[in-house]
Amino acid sequence: MQLLAIDLGEQSFHIHGITNEGEVVSIKVSRLKLEAAVEELSPDCVTIEACASSHHWGRRIEAIGYPVRLIHLRFVTPFVKGAKNYAVDAEAIHEAALRSTMRFVPVKATEQQGLQMLHRTRDRLMTQRTGLINHIRGLLGEYGVVLPVGASRFRRDIRNAVAEAKLSALALENFNTLIDEFEALDERV
Repeated sequence: MQLLAIDLGEQSFHIHGITNEGEVVSIKVSRLKLEAAVEELSPDCVTIEACASSHHWGRRIEAIGYPVRLIHLRFVTPFVKGAKNYAVDAEAIHEAALRSTMRFVPVKATEQQGLQMLHRTRDRLMTQRTGLINHIRGLLGEYGVVLPVGASRFRRDIRNAVAEAKLSALALENFNTLIDEFEALDERV
């Protein structure tokens, strides 16, 4: 078999390929039996749709001796025929991978995935920090206190702005709690 396409699911996967004799292979396999199924079919190459667990499975299949190419979902979608299901998706992955001009995603090493995770976590923290800054600025605006836009200006001015504002004890306590939360997020970023 030249090419084997795999559509990854949560509990089971669907494999699609065409044997050298022209027979279509389209089978559903469990997570535990995927590697054995790949070894049994012994393809020249395996193509998997790039998704949440594709790098993990790519590394596992490469470890048993088969080259793996990952293909982005947007390149598979035009090849989906009929109602969407695992079998149809696996066939679409197979069809897309046969195109001579197709672009593939390399399988990431665990170290690369760790670095990518770090970047994504930092992005999430920055989004949370920006949301918190805007929340505090909005609440301060209700007391007539306007701070300039930007995290660095906010960081520089917030404590003084709250200390100088005419606030009730409850508002002051809440603002200090929010500022503490901001500073903790800012530190993590």
